[in-house]
Amino acid sequence: MDLESFSQCLSYIGSATPKGDVFSKVIPIAGTLVGTIFGFALNQFTTKLKESKTTKNKLMCCDEDVNRIKVITQRMIEELINLLIKIKNKERLIDHNLPSKLNTFYLSEHFIELAHNFSVNQRYWTHLLIENLEDMNGYLDTLANEPLGKPFELSKGIIQTIDLATRMHLLCQSIQDNRSRIDKTTNEALIAFDVWPEGVAAYDVITENISAGDRELYLNRNI
Repeated sequence: MDLESFSQCLSYIGSATPKGDVFSKVIPIAGTLVGTIFGFALNQFTTKLKESKTTKNKLMCCDEDVNRIKVITQRMIEELINLLIKIKNKERLIDHNLPSKLNTFYLSEHFIELAHNFSVNQRYWTHLLIENLEDMNGYLDTLANEPLGKPFELSKGIIQTIDLATRMHLLCQSIQDNRSRIDKTTNEALIAFDVWPEGVAAYDVITENISAGDRELYLNRNI
């Protein structure tokens, strides 16, 4: 190849090659666009990850609330049954070891926000459990202010509180097990809770005495 032919070849290659200034404009724009998309996607992924972790933590706290109420109501039932036994035996009541108030800090605050994470059954039972809290706190307040020297009046408050505590305990169990119904009476539940026979008998006797207007035990006779 002579010098003239070589020069023509170089000229052809030069004319076939795109101008550098076009790439210099396109590449930065494309890079910026790709970076923006990647950054947006990464931010969305990070946000979703944080939201998922937050939701998981809130659900865990709600589960702990349900279990805590279940444990507390179990202890309350045991204490209330002890009081009934003493009332039935006409022993003098000195004091009791009942909580002053029950709370579901996380469940009450976050349930509406997290409701879609629960089943239909769990939502129904949880609503009832939250509603029952107000009634329970009213019963506890009444018992706290009921004179221990009035056993018949006190026995009525204790029976009401046992019935509600039993129902709340069963609600907690139904939420945990995702059951569709509660099919136990208070008496059946007390037996299922392994309450000793004397305690179940005291519940039955006191309940009958209340229905009879204290004409069976005459609890107020010794006031």
